[in-house]
Amino acid sequence: MSSIDLVFAHFSDGVRGLPAERLGQAMWILGMNPTEDQVYKHLADLGRPYIDQATFHRFIQDELTKYLEQVQAVVDYLKQYDTDNKGALSTEEVQAAIRGSGLSQKKLQASVAKMPSNSKGQLDIVELATCFLELGDSEEMLEPSEAEKERASASEADSKAVKIQVVKDAVSADAEAGTTDAEQCRETRAAEESASGPAAYSTMFSDVIASTNAVFRYFSQPSGVPAERLGHAMAILGMNPTEDEVKKHLAGLGGPKYIDQKMFHRFIEEELGKLIPKVQELLDYLKQFDTDGKGALSEEELQEVMRGSELSQDKVQARPVFGSCRGTAPWTQVDPPTHATDAGEGHLDIVKLSKYFLELGNSQVEADDSIPGTAKTRQDVASQVREAIAKAADAEARYGLKDPQAFAQFLQDSDVRLVRAKYLVDLVLSKRPLPRRQEAETETFTCGGERQSALVTHKEVQNWAKGTQEAIICSISHAWETREHPDPCRHQLQQIVNHTGLYGAAFEADIWIFYDYSSLFQYERTNSHEERSFRKAMNNMHLMYAHECTLTFRIETLTPEHVWNTMMADEEAVVRVYDAGSKTLKEKPLKLLEANRTPYLQRGWCMAEIEWSSLRGVNAQHQHIDRPKDPKSETQKSDHLNGRVPMIPANFRQQMEQAKFTHRSDADAVIYLQQKIFREKVIECQHLVLEGLPAQEILALARALPHYENLKSLTVRRFQCGEEEATSPGKALASSQVETLEIRGIGESGRFMVKALAETLKTNSSVRDMNLAHNKIGPEGAQALAGALKINSSVRDMNLARNDIDDTGAQAWPVSDVLGSLA
Repeated sequence: MSSIDLVFAHFSDGVRGLPAERLGQAMWILGMNPTEDQVYKHLADLGRPYIDQATFHRFIQDELTKYLEQVQAVVDYLKQYDTDNKGALSTEEVQAAIRGSGLSQKKLQASVAKMPSNSKGQLDIVELATCFLELGDSEEMLEPSEAEKERASASEADSKAVKIQVVKDAVSADAEAGTTDAEQCRETRAAEESASGPAAYSTMFSDVIASTNAVFRYFSQPSGVPAERLGHAMAILGMNPTEDEVKKHLAGLGGPKYIDQKMFHRFIEEELGKLIPKVQELLDYLKQFDTDGKGALSEEELQEVMRGSELSQDKVQARPVFGSCRGTAPWTQVDPPTHATDAGEGHLDIVKLSKYFLELGNSQVEADDSIPGTAKTRQDVASQVREAIAKAADAEARYGLKDPQAFAQFLQDSDVRLVRAKYLVDLVLSKRPLPRRQEAETETFTCGGERQSALVTHKEVQNWAKGTQEAIICSISHAWETREHPDPCRHQLQQIVNHTGLYGAAFEADIWIFYDYSSLFQYERTNSHEERSFRKAMNNMHLMYAHECTLTFRIETLTPEHVWNTMMADEEAVVRVYDAGSKTLKEKPLKLLEANRTPYLQRGWCMAEIEWSSLRGVNAQHQHIDRPKDPKSETQKSDHLNGRVPMIPANFRQQMEQAKFTHRSDADAVIYLQQKIFREKVIECQHLVLEGLPAQEILALARALPHYENLKSLTVRRFQCGEEEATSPGKALASSQVETLEIRGIGESGRFMVKALAETLKTNSSVRDMNLAHNKIGPEGAQALAGALKINSSVRDMNLARNDIDDTGAQAWPVSDVLGSLA
């Protein structure tokens, strides 16, 4: 269940759904930061007192997409200053970025100074983006300098390149006549909150207590909330502990390493209980200034309060009391103090002011960091953004991994275009490299005397999904050999054409190719459609490699050194690429492109594509198409053992720690997606066919089998292993629910596996049918099976054809009873 569904279940009121008045709290728990006006506007747009699960899920996804687009816009801005393309900025680069933005330089520098840096003193771009975005949402913007004005007037495009695009939700104007739904909602809310006695703040505390479960789940590990995260959890719930207070709290709990849910809930209630007397004291103080007895203060009355209090007026005024601030307590985020009363807009509820003043009175730091721990968790904020980017792939729930029509819908929704294999042949013949998507859209070629488009239309894909047009869809997994172009020497292009040519000869169907450079909009994406298309495609990229209706062709080799070096030396051999400086396409020699010769198997995204592709029910749909053959091999059978078994998430996470990414922040998204898709595909899988497994993949099969909870049939053909490797899957099968089993190995591998299975049959009671033909098990293997079948009573049929069983083995009871199945 996604976090969105968990939050809905937490706030849902029975069958009616989520009460409209809880929408703000639900949005806050999910990491959003709406103002009160924005919440009212959302409620008016929804126009209902309760929100059902489908509407809530769609609404949150839309809001999350808007926020992520803002984050991405800022990330793209910061990338201009990332001179070494490492995903982090030096101090000098940060200063240049600050000078190029329209935000307060003083406040930016103060916030940046508190951010953690890596070993080289650099700051992560994603963390910087969240910092910039927060300040853009909550701080005043500076007027641009005269130089900036001149740059802006000289070129609108240049202006966009040096300004951060801060998107603020517009608050709709009051209706010209009548009372709008938003006004009714405000009036109802104002009436409910006009009371300023204990019931009012008790209700407010109840809302916080209700949030503890969601916060606990967010920070929890299998053993509970780690003790070192207690301060962070308290800050999210609106409390204001110092480090010493957190240590004291932990000591009072007995110094545990982990805090379970019951202990956490009780602890939060106790802490809130301590605040009630303080809130009441402040409440009584504020009532003196409530001249009209409405339970709210005007801005003028608030000024009187500050003059009469011991709080720093600068500190109080610096806080955005009449708005909202990311990272503060839930009651200032979801329900800012401002609300409408009979006295007019802009009054401040005195109950919430009591809490607000209490925070300031307890604070040990300056206004921008009034919740201790918030600045320290800047890295956590960046991690949440990365996780949110990955979790945006939850929208994939709309696109099944088996249904061809769902796959076609995804291509249309995200505007991903497939490339005709016949067009790739035209490129090879004319010695041209693959074009960027933006240029591929207008590319045509002649085939059979007819002019055709290079890219497949969405209409054609829809016809394929309906079964009215034959086609084979192949996704290419490959490395990018330069930053500007993935295949400047056309090595990958040749491999694709060679392999798809075999399919074209064998099947009467078109071959359609997914190749990211030509299928997805590339840098520089110059309009919102291109950006949205790219983001949606990336959030669902696993569909291209894990869908049951597609194939994956894997290219592991890079351009051979002699070919690469020859092109490097030839200045007349140019590649047409996008030039960021001139914002045009330019023909450049290879030596002017930024090369990346990192091996395919060390790249994070390539490793992820391997794993996604290995999750199909038939692993032959995932092929290594450029595997060089060993000239010394007589049979060359082992050269074709390139089948893969899906890696369990724990092992994949370890592998990702060593993988190389252009942007290291992508690792979180890849890890999340692999874990999600592994569970979805593996748990649902009932029929698994594996071919061409080398010994190490036999071991991987043993690790993966326990996760196939609903597996009914397993076929393993053309595999190779030793006796030691064969025992592992045999043990894993002992507790599986597999009913139909087929094993066919190479050489002695089959005999080793059947021997291991004989031991398995002594304890397994689920297997009914076994096809063990062509394994050369000999008399010894037959005897082993006979011994197992004396104990096992569940096997109904066993095929032992062509297993070199002589008369001695054939007479072994009860093997003789199954000889009728021999062919």
